[in-house]
Amino acid sequence: MSLQHLLFILVVFLGPFVSLSSSHWFIIWSGMELSLVGFFPLLYMSYLSTSMESALKYFLIQGMASTMMLVSGIWLFVLEYSIPFAGVFMFIFLSLKMGLFPLHFWVIPVFSKLSYSGIFMISGPLKVVPLMILFQLDYIKALGLLILSVSLASMMVGSLAALNLTNFRALLGASTISHSGWMAFSTLEGGTVLYFILYLGQMSGLFISLYNHFYSSIAACLLSLSGLPPFALFVGKVLVLYYFFLGTGSFLPLMFSVLSASISLFIYLKFGMYFMFKSTSEMTKTSFTMVSMAYMTGSIFLVLSALNN
Repeated sequence: MSLQHLLFILVVFLGPFVSLSSSHWFIIWSGMELSLVGFFPLLYMSYLSTSMESALKYFLIQGMASTMMLVSGIWLFVLEYSIPFAGVFMFIFLSLKMGLFPLHFWVIPVFSKLSYSGIFMISGPLKVVPLMILFQLDYIKALGLLILSVSLASMMVGSLAALNLTNFRALLGASTISHSGWMAFSTLEGGTVLYFILYLGQMSGLFISLYNHFYSSIAACLLSLSGLPPFALFVGKVLVLYYFFLGTGSFLPLMFSVLSASISLFIYLKFGMYFMFKSTSEMTKTSFTMVSMAYMTGSIFLVLSALNN
């Protein structure tokens, strides 16, 4: 890794820290844009020639969303104008930025031509600040039903979109849509931080395994992303559903969430089996696979012990 790559990666990770350390809207927004400033050069320095096209698409979409979010944020958090639709405008452009339904149109085309490192950045670090802003919108009670509807639709659309996909990068795009729906859903009643940490941990394991061609470990990470027990993300999804039911007592959204998770499980199993069969010729990597499996299952006990304390 060159010094330039390392510098821009540090800028990407610095952005969320800047936003999280301030309560002023302009600094929060600036931290979000700082991450983008560091991310775009990484896309252009990618070894994939198709990343150039994806970088341009992503730049145009994120630039428009960021500009409108700045205006909406000034209305909401700085001037405190009682504009009826200011919160709705903010949520619309947050949905565009995070790839939530119905503004998810860019996710799969962009992901299908990105490098794995670019996919990881969009799926993880670049989601921190938009997710934090979405969490702050929870005080606007009128947005509750809208957030619920969009999050449930994103879960289902992401799962259904993956059914006919054969490109692995495109599958990760559909997965991101679905998991973004889960994150938005978790902001309603609780479990956001835990779910995001578990998701980011599993995505990190997946991309490390992809980089090193540890196919059995890739399959294990895919099963974890599906929410299959006893993997860690299963605990995250169960806790999000538990907090929602505890806060609202509503059962229908839970059934919808479980249905979308079941569809996703079928997709992940299909790709997981492919990598499992591919790993049969690489038995020398078995020890690493066992360590990664132990990590993912053992993290459940860490989460449960933290909840009991």
